[in-house]
Amino acid sequence: MKKLFCKPIEIYLMRLISAWLVGQCVMVCMNQSFGLLSFAQNVNLPVLFSVAVCSFVAIFALDFAFPKANVDGIFFAVSTFLYAFILANAYVGVDSIYFYLALVAAAGLVMYYLLRRNRIPLADVNVPKSVSITVVIIVAVAFTFFVGIVTVCRYLSYTAPNFDFGIFCQMFHNMKETGLPNTTCERDFLLSHFGVHVSPIYYLILPFYAIFPSPVTLQVVQAVILGSSVIPLYLLCRKYNLSHKIIALISIMYMAYPALSGGAMYDIHENCFLPALLLWMFYFFEKEKWLLMYIFAFLTLLVKEDAFVYIIIFALYACVGRKAAKTCGWLIGLAGLYFVGASYYLSTYGMGVMANRFGNFIYDDSGLLGVFKTIILNPGYLFTQIFSSSGYTTAKLLYLIQIFVCICFIPFITKKLARYILILPVGINLIASYAYQYDIGFQYGFAITAFFFYLIIMNVADMKSEIKRYVVPMAAVATVLALSLFVFPRFGVVKTYYENKATYQQMDEILETIPDDVSVSASTFLLPHIAERSELYEVFYHKSRNDVDYVVLDMRPGYDVESLIYRNEYLAEGYTILAEHDGLITILVKP
Repeated sequence: MKKLFCKPIEIYLMRLISAWLVGQCVMVCMNQSFGLLSFAQNVNLPVLFSVAVCSFVAIFALDFAFPKANVDGIFFAVSTFLYAFILANAYVGVDSIYFYLALVAAAGLVMYYLLRRNRIPLADVNVPKSVSITVVIIVAVAFTFFVGIVTVCRYLSYTAPNFDFGIFCQMFHNMKETGLPNTTCERDFLLSHFGVHVSPIYYLILPFYAIFPSPVTLQVVQAVILGSSVIPLYLLCRKYNLSHKIIALISIMYMAYPALSGGAMYDIHENCFLPALLLWMFYFFEKEKWLLMYIFAFLTLLVKEDAFVYIIIFALYACVGRKAAKTCGWLIGLAGLYFVGASYYLSTYGMGVMANRFGNFIYDDSGLLGVFKTIILNPGYLFTQIFSSSGYTTAKLLYLIQIFVCICFIPFITKKLARYILILPVGINLIASYAYQYDIGFQYGFAITAFFFYLIIMNVADMKSEIKRYVVPMAAVATVLALSLFVFPRFGVVKTYYENKATYQQMDEILETIPDDVSVSASTFLLPHIAERSELYEVFYHKSRNDVDYVVLDMRPGYDVESLIYRNEYLAEGYTILAEHDGLITILVKP
């Protein structure tokens, strides 16, 4: 009993802070406007003190029951990080990146104190293989469920637009019917999607869509593909003989990484294949299973015409860092030939290679080759563009903070300079003038995620234990906080859907009245819901105002002003109102 009450003063201080933070967690959950000065005025003091006192007593009781369990340190860590997580999830503001840096700095200090004083003896914790595998499975399932339900609800709540989800909905419908990836809503005329991006990898999804022909299938399949990439990640960790404890932490980091989960929030894209394919390629390279490595390299090329860059970067690393010149030569040859073939196809039968996203590097009509010419002939210009964002904002700098701070810059913690080659893929996003390229809310972060975590695994394997014990747990905490702040708010669409489910079902019923064999011009958020037809256009981009059978306009508040303009234009061309549902949808028909 004497040991229970005769503790160092810092222990009692930790208990007080822990108890107070638990109370604050409850307060923020009750009233999430902690960012307002008035929050303190509205705090329910009786509840706050009751929760704090109960928590304080609970710590005493647990310490008495488990005297060797470092209860104070564990409780202090849990209460601190739970409070930070709740704050991150509840935060509303335009300067979220600075708030995130503050949270990470505070969490880092707490983590350093606890580990330095051995208050949470992580170094002494032995995690068995079964627990590690269980953690990997749990985080993968949680990730898949989160991404799947958010993206499905985006579609069901009419917030998934034509660009790009509607395009893929019509494309898969046509692939199911004819085997061809044709669309009309992508460029306002009948065109193979492969004339815009060469992405034959999509045919791997077609069997599932053929069995379950619905846009929902596309969203779910993307979540599953991304979630499955944790398998090669786990195998790479085992290849580098990382402890089961470290594997569990890296798996949490990976599944919480905002560029992975956030990139899935703008609906399905072919890039969703990149993390799994690249990680499998890295794994088979490490295992020296060359045939399988080349197979996955080729599958990576099938994702999109620009994926050749990732293969070449990896090949350069294999040559410089691992002295695998033969492997390097074959990979560069494979990637080069595929890109030449894809470029020829796009130039001859399609819309050409989409080089306009790097137009800030092209001074003539040489396309992507112009980018390389500028970089080689004027490398100084490259540095003027790396942090120069569209609209003269600091978006690229904030992007770098988001993708590197949460993993504690581990990709840079190495003495093996050749590994820095694997960081080069992020340069593709940084030199672009296309704003979405350096936004974690879009699919352009999928590839860099695979490269970064390949680096993380290798660098952690080389770390000294005294560095590893600080950096890896902190990175796990930082990525979870980043997930909470930057990605979790997207979960609000699930609440929106269920609160307005009757309205969305009514919209579904209205759209079901449109025959399947007619041509339609539709508002962007309605288009994916009527995409199972051969001729479909987005009304905003459709040039003609008299060549479709039906016009379907989104009349919901916020969209109705623009739709009224289209409504009047089509009425002037002789169209008549077939159905008008106030605040929802207007359907016009050609006489």
